[in-house]
Order: sequence, then structure tokens, then C-alpha cells
Amino acid sequence: MTTNTKRIIDVQLDYHASIAAVIRDGSDELLVFAHFGDFTQNRNEHIIEAVSCTDMGKEGCIRQTMKRVVTVLVELLQNISIHGERDRAGKMNAYVIISKGKDYFKISTGNMLAVDQAKLLMPRIEGLTDYDRLDCKSEIRHKLLYDELSQKGGAGLGLLTIAKKAEKGWNYSFSLMADEMAYFQMSVLVPTIEK
Repeated sequence: MTTNTKRIIDVQLDYHASIAAVIRDGSDELLVFAHFGDFTQNRNEHIIEAVSCTDMGKEGCIRQTMKRVVTVLVELLQNISIHGERDRAGKMNAYVIISKGKDYFKISTGNMLAVDQAKLLMPRIEGLTDYDRLDCKSEIRHKLLYDELSQKGGAGLGLLTIAKKAEKGWNYSFSLMADEMAYFQMSVLVPTIEK
């Protein structure tokens, strides 16, 4: 976790800088969707519907690619809405940005977490960085057969699903914030499958 303290204004600047990088002249990516603010189950459904209705497949992507993108998107949105925290003003200050590159889709997210939750999440993510697709499949099976549900109702499958679908890689960061909070940012590259 970085030791410099991130403020809400810094989070907003990161979000706008990420969008600016995608829409600048000469960018190799196309902005598909972006949202900053609160995330609820209802809003997540609308985001998934909006992304599903875009013409992302126009450039030769097949249905399997879109299924992968939506699967990762669902997991990331659920992580934000279930585990994301709110600031003192009751705002989530979370975001999602979806862009399309030549042979991939990139889904970037950010949300606040309690520092103790971030400390629990960091080793889990670290452990997944060395997993390959078969490791993920095996771990998913094991969790389905032997693990119990967490306090928030999940079996810990979301990160495994993301790692499995992120064949082109993923990265993440944690930054400290005020009030015993941390800001978690993740970017996942989902490869396109050509016709």
C-alpha cells in the first residue's frame, strides 16, 4: 500500500486523467463507457445493459469475447457495490472505465475500502498474480466444493473469475486515505477473440 495519502480530489483527477488518456488524439483505445459515483445493484444492471447494447462487436469481435468482458465487468461491479465503502458525506467515489484496444478490452475500476479490508485483500490478490488459467479453474472448483460463504455472501470466486478471464494481464494498487480508508484501483485486460 502506498504511503502517500490519497484524497477524493486525487481520485477524481485519476479518473479524469484515465479518460483523457483514452480519448486523446493518437490513442490506441476507444472509450466504451465511464461512470464515477455510487454503485448499487440497480445501477450495475443499467451499466451492464448499456455496455451490452453498445456496438463493441462491430470490429470483428465474437460473442465469446463479449461474454468474457461482461463476466469480468459483473465481478468488478459486484466487488464495488458489495465491498466499496462510502466517505463521511455518504458518497462512494467509485468508478468504472471501459475501453477497447486493438486486441483487448480494458476495464478499470476504483473504490474505497476500509484499511483492514484492504490488508486482507492484498495477499489474496498477490497470490493470484502467479496463477494460470488451470490454477484458477482448480481453485474455483475447490472453493465451490469446500469453502463457506463469507459474511457478505460470497465464496471468494470474484477475483478468481477475473484472474481466469484476464489472459492479457491485470494490475492493481492500494493507496491510503484519511479516516482509516484505502483506495483500491484495478485494471483488467480481456483479450478479444477474432472471427
